[in-house]
Amino acid sequence: WNKSTYNNINFKHLDCNGDGNIDAADKFVVEDNYGKTRTSTFQDKSAEQSNSSIYFSFEKDTFYAGEMVTATLNLGTKNNPFSNAYGAAYQYSYSANHAMVNTINFRPLCDALCSDGSFVLQTIRNFPNIQIAETSQVRTDKNNVTTANKLGEFSFLLEDSTHYYNEIGDWIYLKLLHTKIIDKTGKEFELKNINDSAIVIKRKTDPTVGIKQNQSIFSDVHIWPNPAQNIINIETGNNFSGEILITNILGQQMQKCIVQNQKSKMIDTKHFPAGIYMVAIKSGSKISTQKLIIAR
Repeated sequence: WNKSTYNNINFKHLDCNGDGNIDAADKFVVEDNYGKTRTSTFQDKSAEQSNSSIYFSFEKDTFYAGEMVTATLNLGTKNNPFSNAYGAAYQYSYSANHAMVNTINFRPLCDALCSDGSFVLQTIRNFPNIQIAETSQVRTDKNNVTTANKLGEFSFLLEDSTHYYNEIGDWIYLKLLHTKIIDKTGKEFELKNINDSAIVIKRKTDPTVGIKQNQSIFSDVHIWPNPAQNIINIETGNNFSGEILITNILGQQMQKCIVQNQKSKMIDTKHFPAGIYMVAIKSGSKISTQKLIIAR
């Protein structure tokens, strides 16, 4: 209701019996219900499977030391939006080994749950010592919304000192640990959680000009197919001699190939578990690092 009282403040939360008036009758409702347990009118809260997804996505696959890293948390996709969303709660872990601690930030966005103009209540808790954060968001009206949009944005500034980074690059990641999506009746939905990762490459400093330069890398490396299953092809455009190193997100070496005067290389990936990998191509002082996805 739209009734306003002192200083035009809306006191609808004091209207305990919902009759549109704030009076003594509201006190009786509180007294009648205080300390009692009522049977829930919500539907069965067993989680219902949804074909939609909730997922993190970095703005790009590769970052350089000193850059700002930005990623978004998305609910639903354009081809498969999530229907009947009313509230969301999620816990996620992040890699902050290379982040400047005072720059780590998660900003809930209204794009998903209040795309129709509704207000949303939001809470955030961050535990930087264990690199885990929690967020909850809920609409303030009584309507669900269908969405394929952003729930929030995660960002931090990468350390600029090159000693923080391996020569071929380091992983950063965002991983959803627990998620709950509810509709206006309180029914929970189980979604596919999709995590994301990116690669950080260190930079060299040119002391003659004082300007940071990216490491000299191949500008035309192409890996296909990507996502891949059993085989990948790596093309460099020009003949080169060096090595190709593939590591998983834990930094474990999966495969190493020596290349002699070749501009393409086929690699068997049948034994790779589904997941995200880093492909580093080295030739002398040149390094190119790209992300590879193996899908099963």
